Amino acid sequence: HEDRLRKLPKHLKYVADIVQSLIRVETDYPVHPNDVEKKVSLELYEQTFASKYITATSEFYESKSSSMIPEDSCSTYLTKVLALKDEESTRMKQLLIHPSFYQSIREAVHQRLVGDNMEYFYREAV
Repeated sequence: HEDRLRKLPKHLKYVADIVQSLIRVETDYPVHPNDVEKKVSLELYEQTFASKYITATSEFYESKSSSMIPEDSCSTYLTKVLALKDEESTRMKQLLIHPSFYQSIREAVHQRLVGDNMEYFYREAV
């Protein structure tokens, strides 16, 4: 979570290299971020990295959301949500996350920042 807290970890490149290594273990070709069409088994990658990354991401944004709601108006909160979603998209590319997991990560972020807070939005709208 260091990078999400604006403390860019010095080891970010190493994390990206490890992520790519996990992907390459299960593939016979170099993986490029735009290479979504090729169907490959990514079980090792999913078990050792992707599922844990999605869980950690979800937990981080659940906590982040809880701290933002009491201090922000609805419009300020939603503006911050859009910025956080953009940051997470950039982070996925920096870490060279396999594109087949982008949607799962985006859904986890959206659920924690928006879906879990629908009651708040309803109260603010009334």
